Amino acid sequence: MMALTDWEDTVLGRPLTLPIRGKQYPIPELGWYSAQRLRENAEQVSDLLRLIQDEQRAAAGEERQLDAAERKRIEANPPTLSDEAYLTLLLGGQLAVMREDDVPPAAILHAARCAHVDAIQGREAAEKLWNEGPDPEAQAAEKAALASLTTSPVTPPPARTSSTKRPASTASTKSRSKAKPSRGTTSTKPRRT
Repeated sequence: MMALTDWEDTVLGRPLTLPIRGKQYPIPELGWYSAQRLRENAEQVSDLLRLIQDEQRAAAGEERQLDAAERKRIEANPPTLSDEAYLTLLLGGQLAVMREDDVPPAAILHAARCAHVDAIQGREAAEKLWNEGPDPEAQAAEKAALASLTTSPVTPPPARTSSTKRPASTASTKSRSKAKPSRGTTSTKPRRT
């Protein structure tokens, strides 16, 4: 009977190895938990973009596509991965190595995107992305979406009028600290006279 080969030694288990400035960076395959976090974050980002588009439609006087319950659900579930967490999740320990090697930030981001594509669409798609770069149309759509994140209309708070009551002062509502032991007769030590 033939012994089974360890997953890491099979063709499917080999890391995505990215060449940057003459050095090879092996990017480990995502584990199940990491892939799940990535999928959840992608859904949250997609929902957020839908919400922004809906807000832009409403600001332009067009009919909203999302009902109030859906808008509230999206607002309550923002993307959970920061940019740093995204890079760390996809590149693992190679992120620190790349930074130590002074790899340009654009190359690090491209490596993370390729690792993301490798996890979702497979090695062939990741290699194509690495060699050819992102699709210009998809890149333009991504830039427009990111721009709308920073330029989406924000409703200012209502202006205060003379009939608006001011909030109560918090000066008398400070949090109370633990009671300090009292000085005096409650001590078990004998008093000096």
